[in-house]
Amino acid sequence: MTEELSLPFYGRLEFTPGWPPLCSVLRLPTARSLWLAKDFGSIFIQELRCERYLFRYFVFHFLKQLSLEVRERGEGVQSMLCMRGEFSHSLEQMPQQHIPAGHFTLLDAGSENTEAVIPAGKPCQLFNTYYPEGVHDDIFSLFPSFDEDPGTQLKMPRYFLPSPKLARPALLDTIRELLRERYKPELQKYYWELKLREALFTQLAQAYTEEGGPPCTPFEREMVMKARSIIEENIAVHHSNEAIAKKINWSESSLKRAFRQEFGMGMFEYLRKLRMEKAKELLHSGEQAKNAASAVGMRLSNFTTEFKKYFGYNPSLILNEGK
Repeated sequence: MTEELSLPFYGRLEFTPGWPPLCSVLRLPTARSLWLAKDFGSIFIQELRCERYLFRYFVFHFLKQLSLEVRERGEGVQSMLCMRGEFSHSLEQMPQQHIPAGHFTLLDAGSENTEAVIPAGKPCQLFNTYYPEGVHDDIFSLFPSFDEDPGTQLKMPRYFLPSPKLARPALLDTIRELLRERYKPELQKYYWELKLREALFTQLAQAYTEEGGPPCTPFEREMVMKARSIIEENIAVHHSNEAIAKKINWSESSLKRAFRQEFGMGMFEYLRKLRMEKAKELLHSGEQAKNAASAVGMRLSNFTTEFKKYFGYNPSLILNEGK
């Protein structure tokens, strides 16, 4: 049963300023931080606010499923990127969107009443960025099909994307760089603005290039999720499209079309993304390249080539960073 929890930013609930004890979350320089721990679990928020953006990094860890009602006034575009865990998000009189890890959605920041449902038992890390109306029109002008009436001021539908998009590596790398780099306070603000504009451009460009075709039906999405589960069950194993289609008892051509429509890439591309991201994670943890390659089901020679093609640099660069 879902319990209701009001969060009319940051009202009713009494948040504590500062850094929570025993917290392993990456600290954002110059950010305001607030945390709350109750019998339902914990909420930790880091916030950066200026005239060109409002960036919030949420970490939820709930012991039971909760529904967060948020009421906040604003104009412009809102980006929600789930880096870990999953959550569902809904607006008034609009269908709910389920946003798993590695996915993003874009919506109207002027939607005053929203609801987020956070599952129990596993942490959820969410990056929520508000881009004020008019401030980034130079970027939006590059994508005229998103405007309701060309030549007029951009007006976004309440949900900008019919369904969340799987974030491309360029977007995830932008966010990781944004979190990792450190500058003097007077430079940090400028650096954040550059990276958040880059993130906005990347999301718009991805949505723009993948635009077209109706969204998946509930049945198609159910079949696509089954296919995804097969791929993710063991990324060291490569299943052919035909084999996956047989496993879920569906047409291979229909599966390929629906999978690309839902995730913006084919099934092998999706497997490759998972392999590269996992290998990069292993390398950052200190694992040798040959072990990382083996863990994702690749020969070392192929792995080095594919890794450089995917990220633009050799695996050895990560290993050398730790020395």
